[in-house]
Amino acid sequence: MQKVVIVDDEAAGRTLIRQYLEAYPLLIVVGEANNGVDAVRLINEFRPDLVFLDIQMPGLTGFDVLKHLDEIPQIIFSTAYDQYAL
Repeated sequence: MQKVVIVDDEAAGRTLIRQYLEAYPLLIVVGEANNGVDAVRLINEFRPDLVFLDIQMPGLTGFDVLKHLDEIPQIIFSTAYDQYAL
């Protein structure tokens, strides 16, 4: 089992990611956050293997979240903003 945390300030974004993950029974969502401050708390508490992390959020950005983590897990950045696309 791989623990997953989903971080997105939009509920629809979190729901969509959670629905995609339902197809992978070895991935277990252990927490969700809608802002950077809660994301730091959840990630440091649950120590997930994987985090889906929005970049542009109120308060702390996804990049700021990384600076506040005790350990950095595998990260998949998600965003609705074109300027962050790779």
